[in-house]
This record gives sequence, structure tokens and C-alpha cells, in this order.
Amino acid sequence: MIYGWDACSPGRTDCVAIPTDRARLVVFETTTGTVIYDHSPGSTQFDVDRIAPRDLTSGAVQLHRTATR
Repeated sequence: MIYGWDACSPGRTDCVAIPTDRARLVVFETTTGTVIYDHSPGSTQFDVDRIAPRDLTSGAVQLHRTATR
């Protein structure tokens, strides 16, 4: 699950009024609900209105799929 917020630059109205872009990444086992990875460890909130996203300063996201046997 990737949560993301797009911060507003001057004059934009199609975004969230926050100072920087924000994101949170949570990877969990769909059959059990077990969290495999959470870049906000310790948080038990997954509701988009309650989670604590982290500010982004730069970066890129790459997803790699590994073969399962």
C-alpha cells in the first residue's frame, strides 16, 4: 500500500495544503495481514486520515518482482 500526498505550489488548487510532498509505504501479506515492511515502523494506523506520512525531499520508487516457485 502506498499513500501519497501532493503538496501545493503557489497558484495550484488541485493538491493538499501541506509544505512538502509526503508518502508512506506499507507492504503486508494479503492472506494474513502481517506487515512485512513499513517505513513508519511502530505505527498501527493504516487509515488514510490517521497515518503519519513522512516528508519527501527527493527520490524515486522502483518496484521489482521476484519469481516465486
